[in-house]
Amino acid sequence: MTFSKPVITVVIIIFIALVIVCPFITIWALNTLFAGVLFSMPIPVTIYTWVAVMWITMVLAAGRISLK
Repeated sequence: MTFSKPVITVVIIIFIALVIVCPFITIWALNTLFAGVLFSMPIPVTIYTWVAVMWITMVLAAGRISLK
């Protein structure tokens, strides 16, 4: 199976973008969830905290995924 050069280029660009963007999303999610805890404030239930929880869940679950 061979792929054309444009397909390979797009895959490489997407991979590089994910490597650059994912750490920033993780830092944002941690700040969103735990900033209130540091100041003894409850975590508000908003769409942003929901997205943050989903992201952290995906990050933590990625290490447990196994291919069988």
